[in-house]
Amino acid sequence: MVITYPNGSVPPELLAPLDGQPEAQLRLDAALSWNRARAAVIGRTGITLFVRGWNRTLAEQETFFFERYEPQTTGTGPYNDVRWYKNVRYVRVRGAAAAIPGTSNHGWGIAVDVDDYGLIGQFDYPRRTATFPILAEHGWTDTEGRGSIQEPWHLVYDPTRDQHVGEPAPTKGPFMALTDSEQARILEDVASIKAVLIEGSRIGGVHYSGVVQIGAAILQAAATTQKAVTAVQEAVTAAHQTGTATQKAVTTALDAIAAIPVKVWTTVNIWRAGKAVTVLQDLADTGTLVRTNQKGS
Repeated sequence: MVITYPNGSVPPELLAPLDGQPEAQLRLDAALSWNRARAAVIGRTGITLFVRGWNRTLAEQETFFFERYEPQTTGTGPYNDVRWYKNVRYVRVRGAAAAIPGTSNHGWGIAVDVDDYGLIGQFDYPRRTATFPILAEHGWTDTEGRGSIQEPWHLVYDPTRDQHVGEPAPTKGPFMALTDSEQARILEDVASIKAVLIEGSRIGGVHYSGVVQIGAAILQAAATTQKAVTAVQEAVTAAHQTGTATQKAVTTALDAIAAIPVKVWTTVNIWRAGKAVTVLQDLADTGTLVRTNQKGS
């Protein structure tokens, strides 16, 4: 099965946050690689990297483009940079170059713009020379950045160059070099789990908004790793440690899952039903562990 989606429309189930910047997201395998590489950089150099560019929707790509390019029928502007978009001729009049909307690697969720990584053409920036070789080991390339745009900060993830695929990441996530079939499986598994929750809500009259509050990470981890229980317990434990508000959300979600009527488990037609049901039941069982920890803390 080939999974297809347009540039700038990576499904949210295929995105994951970056360590230290929860608002920043990349495709699952790229996010795992970045988090792993970032930890390696900290350990080997003491430098903590942050990014100022990550996955971009088509609308966000258009915003970047129109901030820098204006429609002009003639001339090449101060940067000699002319591009066509939707049959309109644009000339760059300010700022750094921007990809034509719908063509950027940011739109595939596999590119980052690293903060404090040199100015245009400054590939010998000390902070960059100290850290980029480590990022490169983890599949991050600067081929595109070294091209006509001359952006030292622009890096693109290439899973075929990742020398650390299969190694445990700091976040213990299960995602690596996603093929089309693996992306399709994640989307279908998450849809299956959501189907159980929705049907459980309809039959049992239980409000399941708390389930969503756990976050997509738990559902993704549970749906894509063979060690579902371990992944779920790690996610719940991490959430448990972040504060009372998160603890309450997790407990609410787990209680909601545990309250799904038995009828749902036997009537809902879900893809690979056995695995999805096992994942949800494990989640419910984990709720007991979380509540015990809360009482003891």
